[in-house]
Amino acid sequence: MPKDAKEHRPFEHGEWGPEQVKEILETISDKIPGLLNNMGDVLYSKENAEKFGHAVAVFYKQLVDAGMSNEQAFELTQRYMSSLSPLQSLGRAFVGRGEKGHGHGPFGDNDE
Repeated sequence: MPKDAKEHRPFEHGEWGPEQVKEILETISDKIPGLLNNMGDVLYSKENAEKFGHAVAVFYKQLVDAGMSNEQAFELTQRYMSSLSPLQSLGRAFVGRGEKGHGHGPFGDNDE
């Protein structure tokens, strides 16, 4: 943007009235349910569920084969599953709670 040009901000100049805001919100409310349904289909398809189950089973088996007790392997596998959960990962991305040391998530300070 040129130095002498001002940044265009419609709300500051009164260019967006209630009708424009209403139209935008109506458009968004029409589109969001479909987007959420499509995301759910992608995240929880049969193929993804099979891959998830296989990854968890392999993880558990490798822990047990490495000499961990069943209880230890189960606990770590639960944490591993939680780290792979699409919705939990998405939630942590939005709120920043999945970061190490924030007390949440599979490796935080306050794990269950």
